[in-house]
Amino acid sequence: MNENFMQLISQTGIWCVTAYILGKNFFDYVTRREENDRVNFKEREERMYQIIEKQEVIMIQQKDLLTQSITMSRHNKEMLDKLTNIQMLHTNRLDRIEDRQTQLEEEIKKIGSKL
Repeated sequence: MNENFMQLISQTGIWCVTAYILGKNFFDYVTRREENDRVNFKEREERMYQIIEKQEVIMIQQKDLLTQSITMSRHNKEMLDKLTNIQMLHTNRLDRIEDRQTQLEEEIKKIGSKL
């Protein structure tokens, strides 16, 4: 029995060492995996912040372009209003000239009929 007991102890020791080695390898694997995940997370986080910063710059540029566009639209509206006013003035003048021409033609007819 003494020999069986010794054999049992040595087999149990072998199983314990095997379990320890497997446990340590698994623990090392999990630890490395977590470190890799942390590094990957940090890299993704940095890339995301870079993208957000680039989007901020793009949005500022778009805001500036929109502001310029609004300013240009206002200017164009003012110019269109001025041109419309000028056109109305010319139309009114042309109407007056046509009226005056009609009056003069009637006067010429009256003078022509008297002669």
